[in-house]
Amino acid sequence: MKPSAAIAGVVLRQLARPDGMVVTLVLRHRTVAIPRGTTALMPGDHVFVALRSSVKPLMDRMFAPDTDAVPLPDNRDLMFPATTTLEQLQRFFALAKPLPGAAGAESLGQLLRRHCNDALVPFGPLRFTPADQNGIVRVTTTAGVVQTER
Repeated sequence: MKPSAAIAGVVLRQLARPDGMVVTLVLRHRTVAIPRGTTALMPGDHVFVALRSSVKPLMDRMFAPDTDAVPLPDNRDLMFPATTTLEQLQRFFALAKPLPGAAGAESLGQLLRRHCNDALVPFGPLRFTPADQNGIVRVTTTAGVVQTER
């Protein structure tokens, strides 16, 4: 991982992880570590991730040294736990802070309740909708210019 990657220095529990993505191994200075929530992803780490193919473009964006070079894919649906915070999503999607009208510590579930469980809640390049499963929120990416975190 390059020092300028969007998630360099982030502790795993602070990173939103959608359904279909698991960090399986971190190789740091020739030492293998089984990642835990307290594991920080550091520049120079080799991070092994098991994922669904639909998540790969977003992984490429998270690990890219320049997120401007890797556009946010359009119309991509991902399922996140309702406890995922907006701040965690900003890190995962390598977005500028803050999302318009959002409080970083607010969870997706709280956001949907604040919007009276509307069918669609738009926030910047993301759209949130309740999923069929209880405790799960569908996050959809949308096309457009996205400011990246600096």
